[in-house]
Amino acid sequence: MSSLFPEGLTDKEFSLLTTCSKEADSLTPQALLAQASGHLDKVRHAHARNAFVNRRLAEAMVDVFKTVVAQWDGLPDPAKPWLRGMIRYFALSTDLESDLTSPIGFDDDVAIMNACLRLAGLDDLCLDPEDFDDV
Repeated sequence: MSSLFPEGLTDKEFSLLTTCSKEADSLTPQALLAQASGHLDKVRHAHARNAFVNRRLAEAMVDVFKTVVAQWDGLPDPAKPWLRGMIRYFALSTDLESDLTSPIGFDDDVAIMNACLRLAGLDDLCLDPEDFDDV
């Protein structure tokens, strides 16, 4: 971990991530994972109505979150608030770009997730949204 803050985010993304990190501070990683799974259910329903909602990317992100939670005890403590925040950010229905209506709805979520993963030294878990653009 070379920094104490996720890097490469816009000011707005960083501000929202900071808010989400504070909101998630008292929640366990498992509780946050449950919130993310609940949001994924909403994504699947939205995808059934609108094929442009990127269900595959959302599913891949939740898989990454599961991997992070499974490794939680071995992760650097300074990264944990940000990792909590990234999961909380994903679980929001309304963030910078609507997850449930827009074909690019998860681009902001992925940017935040990747910045937090890099901060924690989990670069190998980063996703490229273009790998999931098969609509």
